[in-house]
Amino acid sequence: MELFMPHDHETPSSAAPDATPAGGWPEGFLAHIAGDGCPMCHNDYTSDDIGWGVLLRRGEVANAYLWRQGRVRGYCVLIYRGPPHVTEPIDLSEADAAAYWRDTLALGRALSAFYEPLKINYSTLGNVLPHLHTHVLPRYEEGDPAPGGPMPWKFLDEGGQDEQQLQADTASLRTLLQEPVAETAERPEDLFRAAAPYYALHRPGLPAEAVRLLAETVKDVERPALLDLGTGTGQVPAALLPVVPHLGRVDLVDTSRGMLDEATRDLVPLLKGRVASFHQMAAQDFTPPHDGYRADLVTCARAAHWMDLPAVLAMADKVTTPAAAVAIMGDGSLWTHEAPWTVDLRALIRSYLGAERRAGTSVYKEPARSHEDALAESAFSKVTTYRFPVRRTWTPDRVLGYLRSTNFAGAEQFAGRHAELEAEARRLLEQRAAGAGLVENAVFTVLLARQPGGNR
Repeated sequence: MELFMPHDHETPSSAAPDATPAGGWPEGFLAHIAGDGCPMCHNDYTSDDIGWGVLLRRGEVANAYLWRQGRVRGYCVLIYRGPPHVTEPIDLSEADAAAYWRDTLALGRALSAFYEPLKINYSTLGNVLPHLHTHVLPRYEEGDPAPGGPMPWKFLDEGGQDEQQLQADTASLRTLLQEPVAETAERPEDLFRAAAPYYALHRPGLPAEAVRLLAETVKDVERPALLDLGTGTGQVPAALLPVVPHLGRVDLVDTSRGMLDEATRDLVPLLKGRVASFHQMAAQDFTPPHDGYRADLVTCARAAHWMDLPAVLAMADKVTTPAAAVAIMGDGSLWTHEAPWTVDLRALIRSYLGAERRAGTSVYKEPARSHEDALAESAFSKVTTYRFPVRRTWTPDRVLGYLRSTNFAGAEQFAGRHAELEAEARRLLEQRAAGAGLVENAVFTVLLARQPGGNR
């Protein structure tokens, strides 16, 4: 596989094929490039890694790569794939020119959201290798070698990126650039995609006491790593990132692409350059993103009942530090909460769907064993239980939004009768709200587990 790194400054790098001194193009060079001899045309655009750069996105007509070379974090190169070989943007058809600019803008938006630079520079040069490509580089307030001016090319030529940081940034940027993926036989329907926006808006967050407890577990760890399983829309990292400024990286794991998309949008403003990786997989299938990876805190909030918990804890044993904590947390749901208004609401849902609690396209089954029993038989058998009382007052609109976020009363459960169900539920909730109110007195429980041999 031929690889080419585009250098466009006045003194070409020796890495560039057919590079020429500043005096001019060698005889026959442009003709050679215009034909089959263009090294950039020979890049393997089906590969996720072309050596010089790691693929972020296959756009409409161009591929975006996070570049390994240079001292600027987030330096990217967008390369027109062709065919045919094209030198200038004006050589593109109107449709391809518009697509190339859309690919450029998509990359710029992702870099701006993730790195929060002061400015982004776009340079479409091609002086050394006349093949259409654009350098896209963030400019930062701190460490910029030429504030207010063009980036000196030596800062893009010299040095290289930390590979671990590069791979972590790649995972986050790929998620930001993710396009909706069609369901296929190999990629089944994402049952949570429709619910994800409602989940982000209407699910209660973590109590402040629970957040402080989690923060305490890593207060003495330098740049701790958080592994959040069944992350949903990222409520746990969203709560911890502002209060644990030394948090080094977060890894978010969920089977739902829709949930991860919501988590990405919510977390990017909170990262402030910290490493985040998003993993679409079952919790027990998580594998370390790099050699030497170890998590200092593993969390699972309101999701453990969906998991093969013994398998998850066995995985956690392999990817954590000896002193790591595992926190399994939850406070039930409006389905399980016992109050007069939730009892009536549950009865209404059952009148539409039957007596058994639904779980997507099937019936919900309680875990065969308790979380406490699973922990007791795992490597994390030293368990301390914390219970935090929580009082919530709901509004009818908030309850209806919450129901849309659930697998037991989401819109898809009712087919053509969902509007009818919501109208009845609203009448019921408004009556109850006018009386005793829609009050939920819950208990948020945290099972904080460690290995008996851990040193904390």
